[in-house]
Amino acid sequence: MLRQAAEADAPAIDAFLAPMTDTSLFLRGNLARHGLSDSSHPHGTAYFLWEDRGAIRAVFGCSNGGYLMCQAPDAPPGFWSALPAALSGRRVTGMTGLTEQVGHTLDALGLQAERFTLDHHAPILALDLRTLPDTPEPAIRAATSDDLPLLESWFRGYIADTEPDRPARQVAEEALTAAHRAVHTADTRLLIEDETPRAMAAVLSRAGDTVQVGTVYVPPEHRNAGRAGTVVAAHLADLRDRSGVTSAVLFAHNAAAARAYERIGFRHIATARIVKLATPQEIAPCP
Repeated sequence: MLRQAAEADAPAIDAFLAPMTDTSLFLRGNLARHGLSDSSHPHGTAYFLWEDRGAIRAVFGCSNGGYLMCQAPDAPPGFWSALPAALSGRRVTGMTGLTEQVGHTLDALGLQAERFTLDHHAPILALDLRTLPDTPEPAIRAATSDDLPLLESWFRGYIADTEPDRPARQVAEEALTAAHRAVHTADTRLLIEDETPRAMAAVLSRAGDTVQVGTVYVPPEHRNAGRAGTVVAAHLADLRDRSGVTSAVLFAHNAAAARAYERIGFRHIATARIVKLATPQEIAPCP
């Protein structure tokens, strides 16, 4: 049966997800950072469990921001058909997960392609940080308030590259929010050349000793010179040396990006599907 998790379930959820960390990082990371009772932060997540004879067989998450996540490698059909009732009344804005599982979820919830501004299949790449090339470290630094105008323009460019159908008003709002978040957290690093920022990369989530990298952006005038791989490698090397991170995963937006990451040692392990809705949709109660 499918039920909403309680605080006492947290250790069992993490134990279920841990062997699949590379494809469960948002689920594990949100659990580690926000627990099971955070109802205010956008990444605070409600977790739902499918159990069989007392053992967890599937975990489903819905964040306060409306993003769905799933790890259900061998869930029975009853798991998918139970989702609408479990999520009844919740507002959904998108989903990220393994391609097949996202497809099952969208079918179960009746979410149709014409409602999406993004429906993208992306390779999931993983890296053992012990294999990072031993090269001279480039200069990277955290973002500061002085970088806000530049970061806002970069995030506009990033969203335009990855979600070209997003309405301009949404792009502007999200870019401004993301720029402020980059300045006020320790998750974003800028690649510096000649005292000038040339590229950025951020850590989106962390669970145990694994991080998920995202928001890698190189402005058009500085592309095709290996800067995406350089800023990611430098950021990960710093995390490895300073905070004990041993592995990383990321989603490659296109084939060129995948090749850039493969050059620094990432390897393809699975395929994700990333979906965003044009407007949030409330899951209707079951009849």
